[in-house]
Amino acid sequence: MRHSQWFIGFIGGVALETFRRSKCGAEKGRAVSLLENAAKHWERLIEVTRQHYYAVPSVQLGEHNFAWQHYRSEVTQDIQIAKKG
Repeated sequence: MRHSQWFIGFIGGVALETFRRSKCGAEKGRAVSLLENAAKHWERLIEVTRQHYYAVPSVQLGEHNFAWQHYRSEVTQDIQIAKKG
């Protein structure tokens, strides 16, 4: 996975916010498309890192351990938010 692929989700979030402010339907479609594409990369990130890393403690997360798969539901939720507009 290229390091730049995570940026797709960020751009999707920007497109979603642009839609929210402008109500431009094209931005909504763009946001959904970009976020769905980012979700595919997220799944690949989970697949690759799960083979090499265990969930690790994180000071920022308190009692929760950090692992990419723990954020899968948030990625899905972002897509649902974009679809609802």
